[in-house]
Amino acid sequence: MSNVYAWRFRVRTYELGARSQVKLNVYQNYMEEAAVQASGSHGYDWAWYHANGCFWVARAITLRYGAPALYPDELEMQTWVSDFRRVSSNREFVLRRVKDEALVLRARTNWVYLDMHTMRPQRIPEAFRAAFDPTGAVEPLEVEIEDGQTPDAPLTYAETRAVARYELDSAGHVNNAVYTGWIEQTIEDGLRAAGWGVDQRDAEGVRLVPLGRKIEYLRSAQDADALRLTMRVAQVGASRVRFRTEISDAARGDVFTVDETVKECVGQDGPVALPAALCGVLTGQSV
Repeated sequence: MSNVYAWRFRVRTYELGARSQVKLNVYQNYMEEAAVQASGSHGYDWAWYHANGCFWVARAITLRYGAPALYPDELEMQTWVSDFRRVSSNREFVLRRVKDEALVLRARTNWVYLDMHTMRPQRIPEAFRAAFDPTGAVEPLEVEIEDGQTPDAPLTYAETRAVARYELDSAGHVNNAVYTGWIEQTIEDGLRAAGWGVDQRDAEGVRLVPLGRKIEYLRSAQDADALRLTMRVAQVGASRVRFRTEISDAARGDVFTVDETVKECVGQDGPVALPAALCGVLTGQSV
């Protein structure tokens, strides 16, 4: 496709997590940088948006995870615009490992075009359509659980936190990738509190590996906001689990972000059935 922008780069050591793999929130940092570079390649760079008093804000991100990226993998991000609507646009992303073309990530961000001064959506300039040449094709990216059931007494967990100033971006709001870090930690804290932490998984020889997520941004969290993060198990299958996490104002209850993440139970040789003890934790059924 003539409208595809490609960017090659290497994984840095500080982008790795506890298992020496690139952290999930870092993939969203890659996506944001690729989008900025791609826009600039068409003449609409960072300086242009600031000079014209407008910018893009992520409203929803859908991600499908593939092979984990490691240090010092060379990666190539390809990105293109799939559609324009009145005030919003979908941008597609494919991230591959260069040496073997293994798929690391397939994703989409739905962006809303905002007036920088009023913070209200505004019509996308017609010139953008000619410059970005949208493909018009938006394929489904959501990860499903074909054999999934909604538990009668699902695992639930809640915790609170305050926004720290270092978590803000240049617009003064929490960056979209930060929410993913919070959500992953809340899921981990909930499993640990229920008696199924990393030690228990290691003893069983299994891991819960992320397959995909859909995260919607309804409001922007700002400095010192007090937040409540509430996680519950929404669906359980033979080897997969869907976690639903809401981030809301701790006092008023207004929802900032809603995330649905699908994880798969993996052993040494690939996907395996959820251990009986883990099923009990997830569904509220004693084993």
